[in-house]
Amino acid sequence: MDYSKFLSKIGSRRQPSPIRSLTPLMAIPGMINLGAGLPNPTLFPFKNISFSLNTGETLVIEGKLLDLALQYSPTYGLPELIEVLKEHQIAEHSPQLSIDKWSILITTGSQDGFTKAFETLVDEDDIVLLESPTYSGVISVLSPIGCKLEGIESDEYGIIPSKLEERLLNWPYNKKAKLLYLIPTGQNPSGSTLSIERRTQ
Repeated sequence: MDYSKFLSKIGSRRQPSPIRSLTPLMAIPGMINLGAGLPNPTLFPFKNISFSLNTGETLVIEGKLLDLALQYSPTYGLPELIEVLKEHQIAEHSPQLSIDKWSILITTGSQDGFTKAFETLVDEDDIVLLESPTYSGVISVLSPIGCKLEGIESDEYGIIPSKLEERLLNWPYNKKAKLLYLIPTGQNPSGSTLSIERRTQ
């Protein structure tokens, strides 16, 4: 499927970083890369980093794993972590696409993740549906884009499907909504969780 029609103007203009395209080459043993500004791991000032858990256990990161943690990594995240997360997705969700047709992007948190998604998908003349009330962080990201925000009423069980259907049947705009943003579990700020019945609808 051609997904280019879903991209924003900014998203469609994005190109891979030439420097980042060199990252896989650095996995070659003995490779010295002078182009990407990577620090020499032997100069890192840490021998190990440890974390004490509430359970009494201690996690220690050292050696090559510590070098990886302190070094620049591929844009999508540490390959080892991506593989673990892909295996989890396959085990839990059985995606219908072959594994070479999809990937995972590791972000620093939800705000970073949806900021990247919105910048990739939404233009200033687009319409975004969202549950009302919604997370204020989303509004702070979407407002500067200049898109039209359309709130759909929600209650203690999440977005109300009949209200969404009513809005769509009486749509006042000459273009479709670009996307629907909602938080199905532990909604912020309401704390609601979308019921199974509503998820099915």
